[in-house]
Amino acid sequence: MVMSAADGRRPGAARRHGGLMAMAMVAVVALSACGGGDASSAAGSTPTAAASASSGTPPPAGQELGLWPDDYVLTAGPATAGFRGVPAEAPEVEMDGYLTAAAECLGVPAGDVRNEFDSTSDGLTFVNGSDPRVTITSTATIVSDEQLARDLTLMGNPRFAECSGEVQMKVAEAYTGGRVEYDLIEAKTLPPPAGATFHLQLSAKLRSGGVTVERTIEALHFLVGRVEVAVTHTSPGGATEPRGRLGQIADQISEKLRRQQPRSVEGRPREGGPAVQALGPSDRLNAPSSSSVGSRA
Repeated sequence: MVMSAADGRRPGAARRHGGLMAMAMVAVVALSACGGGDASSAAGSTPTAAASASSGTPPPAGQELGLWPDDYVLTAGPATAGFRGVPAEAPEVEMDGYLTAAAECLGVPAGDVRNEFDSTSDGLTFVNGSDPRVTITSTATIVSDEQLARDLTLMGNPRFAECSGEVQMKVAEAYTGGRVEYDLIEAKTLPPPAGATFHLQLSAKLRSGGVTVERTIEALHFLVGRVEVAVTHTSPGGATEPRGRLGQIADQISEKLRRQQPRSVEGRPREGGPAVQALGPSDRLNAPSSSSVGSRA
């Protein structure tokens, strides 16, 4: 079964996603692009060198320092064993109206659900080599102290999981222009693995062309210092909960967040990604692939 996005783009993260609620919407929007492209079409890219957050080279005197979101997205390692990373093309999604809807659902003032960020970046889309329906995506955002505090408060709202799930369905369905219908089966919070701040699990039903499939989304959120990271693991409905892999993801991200190191912000884009450099040597990018990203819903 193929469920294509309205514009045929590859799965990616929603743009303009600073702030917790907007970042929480990323996963289901990515599902709306299911079947939108072939992993091999992105495989010819060449990795670019990225400055390391742990670099010991001091910046020139007087240069403005800050955090780079690229330093905190998920990269290749034990958590992605058996997966292949490809650059993600993020669809443009205007979040403002949905953030208002989220505030109404949560019963909080609209100003408590904001879309403020200094810089944000999408990591690679990691696709399972045995089943391309299983993917892992990540987004890292540099926010203000005030934004992070607001988002931590939102996580404590007893309706956070339900409202996040409901709004995600609306975002994804709007993105497809109604070509794919989304129904939220269940939204709940689970105890997060060590190192993560929050674990949201969503189960959704997608319908298109008379065919219905189910998807399960595990979203881990990390809020440390001025960095917010969201990592989503998407799999067919009913798949075994990937507790071991989620633990490995939490290990990698939490370690990066423990080593936050400001560096020169010269040239830092407001919105960036995909982090092509995460793949490492270019021969890994150019490896042949017979599967497409999300080609089967």
